[in-house]
Amino acid sequence: MTTRRRTSSVVVRYAMTVFAIGVFVSGCTTTMDRSELATEYYNLGTAFFDLGDLTRSADYLSRALELDESLARASYNLARVYALQGRFVEAEELLQSLKSLEPENTMVLKTLGYVAYSRGDLDAAAAAYDEVLRIDPGSVDTFYNRAIIADESDEPERAAELLRSARAIDDGDAGVLDLLASVEERLGNADSAISALEDLKALGSINSDAMLRLAALYEDAERYDRALEELEGVIVAAESLESQAEALFRKGRILLTAAQEPEPGLEALRSSFASGFSDAERIEQLRDDPSLVASGEVRELLAESGLLPDGSLSDKIEDDGAVPEDALEKPAGE
Repeated sequence: MTTRRRTSSVVVRYAMTVFAIGVFVSGCTTTMDRSELATEYYNLGTAFFDLGDLTRSADYLSRALELDESLARASYNLARVYALQGRFVEAEELLQSLKSLEPENTMVLKTLGYVAYSRGDLDAAAAAYDEVLRIDPGSVDTFYNRAIIADESDEPERAAELLRSARAIDDGDAGVLDLLASVEERLGNADSAISALEDLKALGSINSDAMLRLAALYEDAERYDRALEELEGVIVAAESLESQAEALFRKGRILLTAAQEPEPGLEALRSSFASGFSDAERIEQLRDDPSLVASGEVRELLAESGLLPDGSLSDKIEDDGAVPEDALEKPAGE
């Protein structure tokens, strides 16, 4: 059983709204009074779900089933509630019972996939989603969920294939585009990753992290004008000071190396430090970059900001008067 997980913020999609199905085969008819009461309990269970009270929802849906075992919609919705409560064994028992009645009911199969994924059984989840795709090859959400499982099972090529299929069906699905860009980037398909992120940007659904990824791809491709354009977008509309500081540092690095524009480069670098950027390893890499212009001014700025790596001051800084003498008399950062 494959259970490996990749550390990621990506999660499988799962419809959170309980609703009536009414498409399953029904069993024997109960008396009218019991049936009506079961329906009332079902309605109460659904109402409590909508209120976020899963405990009462489960209670009333269970009562509905006790009165009318043929009430398939209550059985399905109870399974969904159990899944959200983390009661995966109980959820799976109900779902397998429903599957025996309707083997090709895609809602049941999708929920089985979600339950299997949630309890860490990637093989069972993959099998459930593969069955959905056999029945409904146009299900974008299922392609997406199956791609997550492939990616977490160390099958990035398969994940990319699934996401490309989803994109072909719906080229405006932001989640698909974001994950596709990530997978394509890890596969080394820079142009495909850029294409996915540009489509995400065109949707107006791109965030700072994705814009930083896009900027990095452009920078790696030596398309510095496009990289700077994306970084400027982050600087203007960053969701966090950390993202803004990151964008400013990258902007300064490009201007001070590839673009050879010292004044705006130094200003961007200064703003980055003021915003809290302090990655010592990358700062040292920039300081030692042979293509760096205004190296003396950069080192002076680093010294003033207390960001020079420890033990590197005396042997890395040229004696050009760029660094104040008092900076040489104490460890960096004091």
